[in-house]
Amino acid sequence: LLVKGTPAASQKKLQIRLDKTGAVAVEHLTEEEVLGVEDLDALVDRGTSARAVAATAMNSESSRSHLVTILKIVSFNKQTKEKLQGKMLIVDLAGSERLKKSLTADNAQKESIEINKSL
Repeated sequence: LLVKGTPAASQKKLQIRLDKTGAVAVEHLTEEEVLGVEDLDALVDRGTSARAVAATAMNSESSRSHLVTILKIVSFNKQTKEKLQGKMLIVDLAGSERLKKSLTADNAQKESIEINKSL
């Protein structure tokens, strides 16, 4: 879970690289084990509450940050000792709005431009 709670952290670019096994890795992210639905709900709530939102003329709660969730699913068969693994990627992108219609100004306008570039 990456939460950019401090101004210094929010200025850092995320570094994406390949790890030793050849898998894609993003620096400064953490992996958390989830053992049930309640754990997953709590983790999603934590991530969602850390998202940046702002009001625009088009949307009272316009998402100003992307949300990327990677679920690694591991299943272990106790009888055969077989282990199966899978991965699910869930992405919710920040809102893209036309500057003329959103009526944003100053920093919010710069933010809108950066969001649109990142899409």
